[in-house]
Amino acid sequence: SKVRYMIYMFHNCTSLKSIPLIDTSNVTRMSHMFCNCKSLEFVPLLDTSKVEKMEYLFYNCITLESVPLFDTSKVVHMGSIFYNCKELKSVPLFNTSKVGYMERLFQNCTSLKTVPELDTSKVVYMNSMFNNCTSLRCCSWGLSCPSNFNELDNQYLRTSYSGWFTPYITN
Repeated sequence: SKVRYMIYMFHNCTSLKSIPLIDTSNVTRMSHMFCNCKSLEFVPLLDTSKVEKMEYLFYNCITLESVPLFDTSKVVHMGSIFYNCKELKSVPLFNTSKVGYMERLFQNCTSLKTVPELDTSKVVYMNSMFNNCTSLRCCSWGLSCPSNFNELDNQYLRTSYSGWFTPYITN
């Protein structure tokens, strides 16, 4: 397929339960692609090797429990990908070495229990990344995790883990 942009492709397909077989091999933008697909339960492994922007990809997919390990090696924007995915329990270790935006990445993921150690060396914005992740109790990032993940945002990181997450977060 020669398609490069699949922005909003399935947006508001509220009855979509699984993703059909689609060729995503040349896609560079998947922003909002499955946004508000409230019945989405299954996501196959899509070719995301050329994708640079995938913000809001699964925004408000409230029944989604897991996702496969996508190739995210070229992604620079991941903001709100899993926002309000209330049934999401865990995520694989994505390559986030080029990501600059992770704001609201897991906000309102109330069933999320674990998050692998993500590379945040290029991250500029991670505000509200774990806001309202009420089931998240610890992380595997080698830190003393805060008792309240709602507070884990740029301001919290500036005062509690200065320099750990990223050199771009400054006082």
